[in-house]
Amino acid sequence: MLRDLREKVEIEGEFERMKRELTDKIRERDLYARELQVIRDLYKDKMKEIEVMKEEALLLSYTDDLTGIYNHRFFIQQLTLEVERQKRYASPSPS
Repeated sequence: MLRDLREKVEIEGEFERMKRELTDKIRERDLYARELQVIRDLYKDKMKEIEVMKEEALLLSYTDDLTGIYNHRFFIQQLTLEVERQKRYASPSPS
């Protein structure tokens, strides 16, 4: 009977130890999940900033800084697009 009581105490001690370990691991997992969410939020914010900067850079590459008028680069790009469109949708010439 004494041996059974010792085994019971040992089992209960082991159970409490495992319970503490599991609780610690759950806390650690929750901490990682919160940190991951913070990183995701930062990533989304930075991607938005990059997209805005990209749009600004594109606009600056097509316009004059002083006047805001479209420049030669923009004209050439638009001309190229129109020539390609004309090739795709060319109508037969009247005879």
